[in-house]
Amino acid sequence: MADEVWEIAPGKKLGPFSLGATVADVLFLLKKRTPCRAIEIVYCEDAPFEMAMVVDSPDDGVKFTFDAITQLLLAIEVYAVNLVAMRYHSEVVFGKDRSPTFLSIYQLFGPTYPGTFDATSSVYALGYPGASFLFPIPSQYKALYATKETLPMELPNGATPAAIGFSIFCGSDSSAPEPPLPLKPLYFEEVVVRAAVNEPPVLLFTKSKRTVRLGATPQDVASELGPPFSTYYKTVLEHATVTGEYFQNYPDLGLDLLFTPEHTVAKAILRTNVPGHSEFNAYAKCNFRLEQLSTDPAFPTLTPQTSWPTIQAAMGTDAVFRPTVHDNGSAADPFGASFLYTLFPGCVLEVLQNGAIASVTLATSFRQR
Repeated sequence: MADEVWEIAPGKKLGPFSLGATVADVLFLLKKRTPCRAIEIVYCEDAPFEMAMVVDSPDDGVKFTFDAITQLLLAIEVYAVNLVAMRYHSEVVFGKDRSPTFLSIYQLFGPTYPGTFDATSSVYALGYPGASFLFPIPSQYKALYATKETLPMELPNGATPAAIGFSIFCGSDSSAPEPPLPLKPLYFEEVVVRAAVNEPPVLLFTKSKRTVRLGATPQDVASELGPPFSTYYKTVLEHATVTGEYFQNYPDLGLDLLFTPEHTVAKAILRTNVPGHSEFNAYAKCNFRLEQLSTDPAFPTLTPQTSWPTIQAAMGTDAVFRPTVHDNGSAADPFGASFLYTLFPGCVLEVLQNGAIASVTLATSFRQR
């Protein structure tokens, strides 16, 4: 929108984008703007839950960095300052006709401690709680700012450097931002799976104290989780007939529940929202935890970050797994096929080609060891 003016709120937000928002929230805000702009999602393909995920909006000159585990907005970096108008309180700071200088930023945001100078990039960073502004220093003046005591208010040639970028984050160190609190209080709530002998599995939501038991009725589930976001009736593709089974979808919880024709929960599907999966961003990340999967105390606890190679190593060389291939059959699909492994009776893992777990499906027959 041509009349957009984003508010700069150090440690909190930039425009409509608030620290602690989910990746789904940020992508929704980016997609609903007009005209629609291209975005890029950058992540580590080999270890998607070990390195931060970045959403880049080149037309806005903004990058959004998300925590690798929680997928919450960790930092906002503006690397092209003249593409979107931005204000601090009532004063417009950045825009097409604005070129804020070191002196104007210092006067507007107030006194602060001396910043840091990166001799390699020749960039001076002026830091405030929750914000950092970047200024280029001509190479001939590098030696003047090698110490922290000197502020580049005015260069020896009489000029004052103009800002080339800034970032918003929690804490006081842009290189190590503090984890933000989620905007949604129950987001990423730990879900512990319990499956005692002779009892169906139970999902325990540890913070809200909600429980969902496999075998429960829709009324039982609704009383704990509220109404589902959507309901999908399962069909047999070969005959296009309805089986009587149906899914209730809770995307904000990263959870799907499959009900039998007799209206009891038969399966629970826990989603990891792993980048590179065909359903990325369709679900929030479910922070599940499956313990006591083996009588061996060294066997790892299963979480969204557990990799398939880690599980294979724990199972030992004698364990043989023959996966089924999960593919939507479209040659135009940019995502590769995934694999379904039956880890234990009643416990099926969907695994990507890089070994990341995309989902865990639990049936009523699942039991802990």
